[in-house]
Amino acid sequence: MGLFKTKDKEGNKLESSFLREIAFLKRLDFFELKTFSRLLHRREFKPGEVVFREGYPHAVLYIVKEGKIDIVLETDEKEPIKLAELTPKSFFGEIGLFIDTNRTATAFAAEESVLLAVSKVDFKDLIGKYPRIGVKIVYELGKRLSESLVDTNSKLRGYIHEKE
Repeated sequence: MGLFKTKDKEGNKLESSFLREIAFLKRLDFFELKTFSRLLHRREFKPGEVVFREGYPHAVLYIVKEGKIDIVLETDEKEPIKLAELTPKSFFGEIGLFIDTNRTATAFAAEESVLLAVSKVDFKDLIGKYPRIGVKIVYELGKRLSESLVDTNSKLRGYIHEKE
């Protein structure tokens, strides 16, 4: 059972116990988590429905509440290349909170899914009003992005060594 129940902007209840398990939110205390939860918008997707396409502007970070989201790279081949399968408690789109760029892959619902979304505008407002919350979240997101870069570089080195 969660510490509190609050509602997102559409009136849907959110459980703090679920949000506490999201990696970049783990360091937030009760008040901070409740404050962050007010930014969230609930989005529902049917199987096969596109969340965003490669080339779309980055403007939203998503948290998977229910279902599965596939992240794919569309190529000239008939079948896209699956980069990731995201399940509940996963999140994606964090790059767009930091830089103005377009999406580098396509995301679609692999099954009926519920996503919680926070916009770049709302996130910036949160940081302005509550810098302590912002620092905690930005630190955790920066840590994840750094770990991802290290992992990608390692995979690239392995690929280069295979080709030699």
